[in-house]
Amino acid sequence: MLMISLKLTQIKSFLTLLLLGLALFSRAQENGHWTIETSFAAGKIIRHSPHILFDIPPQTTGVMLNFQHQTSGKKNWHLHQKFPRLGLAAGFFHVGSSQLGNIWTFSPNFSIDIIRKKNSSLQFQLHAGLSWVEKPFNRLERPTSNATGAKLNNFTGLQFAYLKRITARLDAALGFQMVHFSNGASRLPNFGYNIPMLYAGVRYFSKDRFSVPPELMEDYHTFYPHWRWQLFSYLGWREVAAIGGAKYPVTGISIGSVFQTTPANRFIAGVEFEHQQAVQELGLHMETFENLKEARLAALRLMIFGGHEFIFGPWSLTLTAGTYLGNFSRLIPFPIYSRLGMRYHLHTLLPNTPDFHVGLYLKAHRVAAEYFAFGLGCTL
Repeated sequence: MLMISLKLTQIKSFLTLLLLGLALFSRAQENGHWTIETSFAAGKIIRHSPHILFDIPPQTTGVMLNFQHQTSGKKNWHLHQKFPRLGLAAGFFHVGSSQLGNIWTFSPNFSIDIIRKKNSSLQFQLHAGLSWVEKPFNRLERPTSNATGAKLNNFTGLQFAYLKRITARLDAALGFQMVHFSNGASRLPNFGYNIPMLYAGVRYFSKDRFSVPPELMEDYHTFYPHWRWQLFSYLGWREVAAIGGAKYPVTGISIGSVFQTTPANRFIAGVEFEHQQAVQELGLHMETFENLKEARLAALRLMIFGGHEFIFGPWSLTLTAGTYLGNFSRLIPFPIYSRLGMRYHLHTLLPNTPDFHVGLYLKAHRVAAEYFAFGLGCTL
């Protein structure tokens, strides 16, 4: 049995989050159907790289408060995404030692029932937000704390939970989650924290959790599967090799084909060109290349990718994976990469209508983030 000990700082943090939740509650009662969850989690950091210098603490613990709104069925995408719950969460994690300190998180999130029965359900939840690391790497004070070199970091959380009805408006939750903190190589070091955790929680619903959602009340159009084209470009920044060194731009352009099966789901496949200025400058500095032309070619990456876009009204979540083509690129960490993206669509998602969007993207190889990027795009 896992023994869990709450420290005074965690109790104070939990009370702070609870007060925040009560404030949100007072503003949300007009919305009709909302839920709030308090949860506690415990796990242990994975030593995913031999270059991690700090001692792995015996245990990492965290508390989280998550406020969510239950979609009603008044929009087409509510039905096609199985009536998801959209929320904002605040969390506090004690990494496990005074050397590593604490981490605060703030994360938009959504939940979908994978399996739903009369008195129970299996739920998937995704968090994608920001985190504030209290004690990042410091060359003098914390030279071995090389998980992250920045205070402001990404926070990503994947969660699977079994929910069991206690009363009509109260559930108990038990599950597994994987949390990740990193700065996307915007400041070295950037090995990040990867922490699998077991968690338990209690959720309160303003209405009966397992009542059947209403029928679809609005139908904007008769939807049919169709093909489209998608183009977007992006810009990011990263440090390479030297801690505290210069930050170099990462630029790219992506061209893909989109097959939209429902108003809320798209399959994407395409080709991508990326330029890593840091590879070019590092190679020239170390005299790896004979001339500027060779350096520019080595900094170019040609990729193919495929993935899926989940649409939630004007917002969408993209999950893609790809690989590199050719043997001219240098300093590729791993032959397979993944990208998580969050987009806001400025126009309609109707067929035969241009769809412009802005987005934030996190690219990673295995469990190590390579960079964050801001992107602009259009689907035609």
